Amino acid sequence: MIRKLFLLDPLEVRTLLAAPTIVSERFNPDGTPSLVVQFSRDVSSSLTAGTLILQDRNNFTTFQVTSDSRNQINLSYDASSNTATFTFPKFTKSLPDSNYRAIFYAERVTDASGTPMANDSTFDFSVYNGDTNGDRTVNALDFNILATNFGRSGAFYSQGDLDLNGTVNTTDFTKLAARFGTTFASALPPPRRMDVVTFAGNSDGSDRYTSNMFAVHNTPNPGGYLFMMGGDTHRSELAAQGNTLGIYFNNLTVNIDKTNPQTMINTIQNYCMSNFTASGLVPTWISLNEISSSLWPSDSVYRGWVKAVVHALHVTYGHEVIVFSPFANPNSNAADWQSVTQDAYVGVENYLSGAEMQSHGFSVSWAQSQYQTSINAYGNLGVPASRLIETEEYAMTNGPGTGYGRDGVSYSDWDTTIVNRLQALHNLSGSYFGFCGYAWSKNAMLDTEADQIHFIQTFRSQPLP
Repeated sequence: MIRKLFLLDPLEVRTLLAAPTIVSERFNPDGTPSLVVQFSRDVSSSLTAGTLILQDRNNFTTFQVTSDSRNQINLSYDASSNTATFTFPKFTKSLPDSNYRAIFYAERVTDASGTPMANDSTFDFSVYNGDTNGDRTVNALDFNILATNFGRSGAFYSQGDLDLNGTVNTTDFTKLAARFGTTFASALPPPRRMDVVTFAGNSDGSDRYTSNMFAVHNTPNPGGYLFMMGGDTHRSELAAQGNTLGIYFNNLTVNIDKTNPQTMINTIQNYCMSNFTASGLVPTWISLNEISSSLWPSDSVYRGWVKAVVHALHVTYGHEVIVFSPFANPNSNAADWQSVTQDAYVGVENYLSGAEMQSHGFSVSWAQSQYQTSINAYGNLGVPASRLIETEEYAMTNGPGTGYGRDGVSYSDWDTTIVNRLQALHNLSGSYFGFCGYAWSKNAMLDTEADQIHFIQTFRSQPLP
């Protein structure tokens, strides 16, 4: 009988071992806008403001937590109900109109015994001024809410106070009327066409990317266009054309400390916060140049370092990561490639030079077969094509023999190369996630700015994902 005092009923065992879950989650637009999340048990020991990954899915940006004035998320926790309330210091009255996604990665939410949630959690919501009941449409339901509270002081947004001045009046009615009958569109998927673009200039023009080139490059594209850049100076120019800013980090192979990935993680995140917060939130998309061609094949410690870096950038900081790979057709380390692509896309550097295209009669089918080899090689290692981004070089390299970029071919032959490579990639566009162009500023052939602009025009006129 004494032993039974120490035995647990199977149901009690299951209860003790059960993973914590999210009981409810809602966005509260009233007062200080907040995300209110109730958990099934106490997770306060693991929860911080940064546990929440909050993405603006219209602008492809992500809220970040810092210890200074740039901080974008705060947290309070009610232990009596296991309810976390996240607020946003940059937006004390209302979040901007947009589609939002709140993500909690299971590994980062644990109870007092260290048990994590069983699954990641994703919660989507929208903010659309005038849509007081949150159904994405401004209609009679919203009008009735406003009318019921008309003239009321001390009112909240959900009661019709659309201008957030505490009173429901004619100003609120005018705002609602302006949007009456409209429905807020759902978020679009991320752009699948992208370029690494960094401004450059030197005296002989061998490294040149100018505002004139950017003006031609930054034109509207169906589905949008993602520009990976070194800072956020041109964010508004991109947005005006329906395009999106991403982050380009060029130093993944600089100062590698294989035993301490946190050093590189901190370096990258500090780079993001220093260079991409002057004109808005930090871009969600980041590209890293590049996996080391010498270390990756045989150094398991280095491979672990790469995995740790991309994992933290994705799960801790909410980035969508692209890591460029100099391996067009890898044939080993399948488990490591699979692990990397759980957290990142691979930017496959399978470069076909102008001279190579010329030697194969500028054949679209030949180019397509070469790009297909990369899809096949990564697929053989268990990496789905949906995690691959085919990349290509647009450097004006001298040649022949360079092996990438223009490779010395004539003006007309480079034009043909650009068109036919893109046609080959377009034919495969359903087989991989997206496409990225690279090295637009490199001009070893010392061609004119006008010619560089022409080649950008040729490139931008072609269909891609």
